[in-house]
Amino acid sequence: MDCFRAPADVKLLVFVGYEYDNEYLCGMDIQETEKQILKIVKEKYDKTGGHNGNAFGDFDHLLNLPLMERNALLERMAAEKKIMVFNGPNYRMITLPK
Repeated sequence: MDCFRAPADVKLLVFVGYEYDNEYLCGMDIQETEKQILKIVKEKYDKTGGHNGNAFGDFDHLLNLPLMERNALLERMAAEKKIMVFNGPNYRMITLPK
C-alpha cells in the first residue's frame, strides 16, 4: 500500500517505499489526523507536566494503519517538529517539543 510520499525537505529512512500525500493519508484528512494526535499528546503532557510521553500505540484507534505506516506518519511529524520522539526506559515515547 503506497500511502506516503515524503516531502522533499524531509529525509527519513522510514519513508523508503512509501508515498505520502500532503492532504490525504490513505483516504484520511492528514491535517485532521495530526490535530487529533496532537490533542492526545497535549492532554498527556498537561496531565503529567511533560514527564511522561505517549507510546506509539496510543494512536492506533485513530489511525487504523499498519505498523510501518503509523510509525512513518509519527516520524514525519517529529521531523517537522510537531512532536518529539525519545527513548523511554522500555520503548520509544512521544511528547511535545520542549
